[in-house]
Amino acid sequence: MGKHFALTLGLVAAAQTMMSSTPARANSIDKAVIKRVIFKHRSEFTTCYETALKAQPDLAGKIIAKFDVNADGIVIAVNATGLTTELNDCVAATIKQLRFPKAQGTITINYPFVFAPKGVKTQPS
Repeated sequence: MGKHFALTLGLVAAAQTMMSSTPARANSIDKAVIKRVIFKHRSEFTTCYETALKAQPDLAGKIIAKFDVNADGIVIAVNATGLTTELNDCVAATIKQLRFPKAQGTITINYPFVFAPKGVKTQPS
């Protein structure tokens, strides 16, 4: 896996207070922790992309996943948009299974996944 493409994972630099570079507030999850949770499951996102490549070998681009995590660290809603319906749905289903640290309320996270053929430099922007 991962031989045919590059997957760039990174937080969207969106203007959300809980996603700022300042220390995490009590009702947020630190950016580094979010990235670590997602990176831990990169093989599952890789499988999504490899499956999509079988149907569309030149598929490349960015998916933005927007998801809500409740106080128990459970993903309660997720929407992924940007590429094919099948790949978006697979990424969303994978995110739905993730577990994050507990927080003091529900938070919304915007996270980019950049998929590209191996050797193409990518940035989450």
